[in-house]
Amino acid sequence: MKGSINTSVITNFISKHHPFIFTVSILLIIAGSVFSLYQIVNDVLSKPILPSSSVTSFDSETIEKIQKLHDSDIDTATLIIPSGRYNPFIE
Repeated sequence: MKGSINTSVITNFISKHHPFIFTVSILLIIAGSVFSLYQIVNDVLSKPILPSSSVTSFDSETIEKIQKLHDSDIDTATLIIPSGRYNPFIE
């Protein structure tokens, strides 16, 4: 008999206050979500984007490759058209 009294009291309490319980539950879920997002954004923004130590020197092989490059407006080789080719656009 005591078990049925306790369940009826609990059922009566929940049925009377269910809008308040629902509202508080939803607000707690939203607050937890906002706090989690805040922590994620704060962690991402606190990390440096660029590493503090970056390589700023070239090895000699790279320097030689850069020096071998030439400008595109300088003609380094003359264009040689192979002989014996027929041009279909000339009449």
